Amino acid sequence: MSLSFTIRPGYSFGSSEKVTYSKLNLLGQPRIESSGTLDTVEITDGAVTTDKLASTININSKISDHNLALTKLAQGTHGQILYYDSAGDLVTLAPGTDGYFLSTAGAGADPVWKSAVTGTGVVAYSSLTTNGLADQYLTTDSSGNIEWIAKPITNSASVFDTSDLATIVATPAPYVVTQAHGLGKVPEQVVVTLRCISDDTSNTGYVEGDEVLIWGTHVNQSSSSQEFPTTGVSIDATNVILQIHASVQSGLGRFIIPKKDGSGTIGISTSGSKFQYRIRAWAEGAGSSASNNAGPLTSEPGYYYSEESTATMDSIYVSSGPKHVFTHGLSEVPRLVRVVLKFTDTVTQLPGVVSGDEIDIGSLMGVPAGGALEDNTYNAAHIINNSNSVTVQFSKAAGVLPNLTIADPSTGELSAALTAVTLSKMKLKVYAWK
Repeated sequence: MSLSFTIRPGYSFGSSEKVTYSKLNLLGQPRIESSGTLDTVEITDGAVTTDKLASTININSKISDHNLALTKLAQGTHGQILYYDSAGDLVTLAPGTDGYFLSTAGAGADPVWKSAVTGTGVVAYSSLTTNGLADQYLTTDSSGNIEWIAKPITNSASVFDTSDLATIVATPAPYVVTQAHGLGKVPEQVVVTLRCISDDTSNTGYVEGDEVLIWGTHVNQSSSSQEFPTTGVSIDATNVILQIHASVQSGLGRFIIPKKDGSGTIGISTSGSKFQYRIRAWAEGAGSSASNNAGPLTSEPGYYYSEESTATMDSIYVSSGPKHVFTHGLSEVPRLVRVVLKFTDTVTQLPGVVSGDEIDIGSLMGVPAGGALEDNTYNAAHIINNSNSVTVQFSKAAGVLPNLTIADPSTGELSAALTAVTLSKMKLKVYAWK
């Protein structure tokens, strides 16, 4: 029913009623009576102004829950966040600096933007979130970023011992030992040591279990002035191959190793049955060959580190020292260290050498400037290890850098003095295990 109005006189006279001034005055005061209700159709659109609304009006009771559109709120700034302040009013938090995160200070405090998370120093392993894959290690990459990597597969067949030296050289030349490594691929690294299997205190000073890196040994061909690496090491996807220098045919007295007490060198001679080769072969480390602490890579527990020099050998060899320092970060002296010369291109001077090939630095020999290859050759590089670094130190003769030569991988014999072009295609690379 719509709203209606009735106008009634201010006073109605009866049929015999006397007329008085006061009653006549009431006639001039009619009243208006309304009935029904006022519908929205009776109010013109836009006719109700804010002045007609009470300031105490409870507008919430007239709006259904969840019915106020966001567009009805005051316009803000891109990136602002709404929160309640200490008075319970809804206020805005201005956008933070790029890269900052929003932090709550708890009840009774405003949220704030912070630049970094305050660490606790200790995080329970149960609080770490995995990447959902089984058999993973949490480690850091070469840039120091934390990452999950696949657990390297250990291979119990990656450490091998050969026959003793006396047995090996008793067979006809050319004294080649071939050992299948079982990794199914070319190993990333191979380390060969001369291992004492029976006490030899009276001759070399070594006792059972002692090991000497093979690059620290040499062959005396006919006199102390003619020294060559004893053993060439080559690898492929199936085998590790050891080539022993033919000069040992005339006796293991020419197989020279450093004495354990550091007093000099000595030929193995009749102690050949007390030494054997130990071969360790590694597949590549998890994720990257440059990964630090990549996890155990063989059945021998340990951690692995490798690094390649930025400079090439022509620069390193003429540097102050000359030497090159690798910082390994293993926090202790590595159990084993191998330094190699890595080729970055094919080398005309060494036929068969291609980019990516590596030759043990023990094959690098020094020849006095102006001397012939057969005169006074000696190991050109020495390795110094400590808990922080591996240093490759090159020898000087009377303060003069010698010419460098190397055992040709295809023949085992020393090459001509290495040219600057050849050295510019070689870098140093270190492998360390703890």
